[in-house]
Amino acid sequence: MNKRVIAILGLVNIFAVTLIVYLGGQYLDSKKEINAKIDENTSKIQNYKKATKAMTLKKYDNKVSEDIAKKSINLRDIENGLTKDLTDGFTQAYNDTHTKGEFDNLENGLYKKVGYLLASKILNLSAPTISQAGETPGFDKLNSISISYSPYNIENNTVDILILVDYNIPENLVQSTDGNADSPNTNKKAKYTVTYNVKTREYSNLEYAELGGISNENQQ
Repeated sequence: MNKRVIAILGLVNIFAVTLIVYLGGQYLDSKKEINAKIDENTSKIQNYKKATKAMTLKKYDNKVSEDIAKKSINLRDIENGLTKDLTDGFTQAYNDTHTKGEFDNLENGLYKKVGYLLASKILNLSAPTISQAGETPGFDKLNSISISYSPYNIENNTVDILILVDYNIPENLVQSTDGNADSPNTNKKAKYTVTYNVKTREYSNLEYAELGGISNENQQ
């Protein structure tokens, strides 16, 4: 009898151990499977975020292009036209205006080329001074001009324009201000920044600065 009980108990123990080992293996397999799923889902989330970001940027770029197309805006032609008018206007003011007659001629056409805001500033700077020595123009010659544009603002229909000019002024203007008559430095550089509305064709937010901190002015 005792032997039979012992045998039965032994079988029970073997079954229990087998069950524990089996369940433990199942638990480990489940844990591995869960961890694998977590890693897979994490990777999917990261890929989804990247795809969403790329899609958002693409949608924005497409929206800009669509908005420009809907408004019949040929931005390249507009900027090319602005560059031509600005270059012509600045060249006439900085390089071709040395007498009162030339200044009067400049004044008559500059507003049409560069708008009221820019024209007013340029005319103020280029107006010749008249003294016993004669007429002294504001500028002597234009060495270079650089014009660049910001990305198009679809909400305001605007582009910001940066204009850099390298020019010379008459020597007597340098002598009268610096007192250095031997070797006056007539070279100057200036920066204009202005906003252009492609819909209204008007300029606003003009900022002017002589590079080197000599002058800095803002106009709306």
